[in-house]
Amino acid sequence: MTSHSALFCNYYETGLDVAMNAACEVNWSNVNAVGNGEASQENIYSGAIILVKSYRVNSNFVNNVTNKFYINYLVHTGEENCANDGQFKIDYCKGYDAYQCLLFFNGAEKAIVSNSEFKRAAGPAIITTMIGYEDYVKKDATDYNITRLDIVNSTIESLVSGNEPWFKIYGAAPQFASVTALEAMLNGTYDLSPMASAMAGQQLPAGTIKTPGTDKSIFATTTDSASYMNMIVISMPDSISFDQASKPMLGYVRKFESQTDYENFYADSENTVDDEFGLYMGETGNLGQYSSQAITGESTIFVEDDVNYFSTTGVLSGTSFQAGDPEGLLGGVSLWIAGCLQSNEEMKAQGAALYKQAFNAGGSTFNLYLFNAMGTMIESQPRNK
Repeated sequence: MTSHSALFCNYYETGLDVAMNAACEVNWSNVNAVGNGEASQENIYSGAIILVKSYRVNSNFVNNVTNKFYINYLVHTGEENCANDGQFKIDYCKGYDAYQCLLFFNGAEKAIVSNSEFKRAAGPAIITTMIGYEDYVKKDATDYNITRLDIVNSTIESLVSGNEPWFKIYGAAPQFASVTALEAMLNGTYDLSPMASAMAGQQLPAGTIKTPGTDKSIFATTTDSASYMNMIVISMPDSISFDQASKPMLGYVRKFESQTDYENFYADSENTVDDEFGLYMGETGNLGQYSSQAITGESTIFVEDDVNYFSTTGVLSGTSFQAGDPEGLLGGVSLWIAGCLQSNEEMKAQGAALYKQAFNAGGSTFNLYLFNAMGTMIESQPRNK
């Protein structure tokens, strides 16, 4: 049984005038709270309580430690008459052991998690959604609320395999399967034969040419020798079944390693809320275009480049991947294939080096865009030798 009950609820009555609501703000500081949940595969913990929900009330959470809840903080916006609505700050907080996720941002239009640590959930560490997605899809409505989240100088960690009950309860298991397929691009088992066939002008058998390996992985091996991935964020539609999600979601999640990186990014006048940086869920621009194509189920890997992408009938069907260096990735693949076709070891070495560098340039996370308008941010891991 999934509860969704909350211990505290910050809420204002619909109909209050703009001035009153704009002045309404809740501050949570120096709180230590322990609930009745666990980051567990046992279904009984799906009935755990949520610590706090903030509905249409700007909220600041500072210097808190919260453990063992269904969700620690669930923040929600949607009041169209309040220009200041949707501002949520989580600063110098810690949270652990949640059944669903540690943080849930539901149409939170201006949210920031800074100088904090959140670890261990039975699902992703953070979930973000877009309020009004169903009407946006079915009626082209524009009165929606999107989540814009910045993560600054914070440790966000949820090690999952995709077999946890949360993924089955919420119907996310099929989408998760395409996430794990990214590993084939990293470990040297991704089949490039369709692209190689086009370059060679003849049909090559499947598996003839595969990607070069890299020193990165999506899997972290834990003390129990099992392999898990750190799923930092899932962005997903609200109130609609995945099979009806026919448009890319809107919104973004950006992760900055330091306060300086965060400040420098927004100090640049060319960088705006519409800049395609991080896990950018948009209907316009390169990644939005690729998300649209991914929804159709085309067997294509997309990289962040205006024109270039390479197609395949391989395992990443319907998943788009934001490469750190798209030109390097494409150039590396082309050189690698050409070297393999010509048995040219020097060309193969150059292609492999460019290919690896493309992933290294991507920083500490992989951003993937999945079937049914979903996206996820996964931490990059060093490959075990």
